[in-house]
Amino acid sequence: MLEVRLSGETLSVPSDVLPTSDSNQEIHVILSSNDILKIAPSLWTTIFTDTRLRCLSLVDLQLYGNDSQTLAKYLREQTYLVELTFDSVLQSVYSFDHILNEGLQHNKSLKSLTLTNL
Repeated sequence: MLEVRLSGETLSVPSDVLPTSDSNQEIHVILSSNDILKIAPSLWTTIFTDTRLRCLSLVDLQLYGNDSQTLAKYLREQTYLVELTFDSVLQSVYSFDHILNEGLQHNKSLKSLTLTNL
């Protein structure tokens, strides 16, 4: 499995951050340490529309309302993500509730969910 780590300013600048789709290798995306920078909406789209995505780790992130809504939407529609990790993710209780109830509750592909230091 190919591991792709994105952190800091990389998260707020829309770009092609994943390896080209020439490779059929499964991908584990790790988003970390955005401080107070917002995550570019196009980054979520890039990550979740890549069918090679198998694992997503959110580590030491601050999620805003739009991030939570986008994340819930993609998790609800997801069919190939099998592992999701939230580690030291800052967000409002409402945002986390939205991700759980509107996203994860409707996800059929996820096999492993890890929640740490919320």
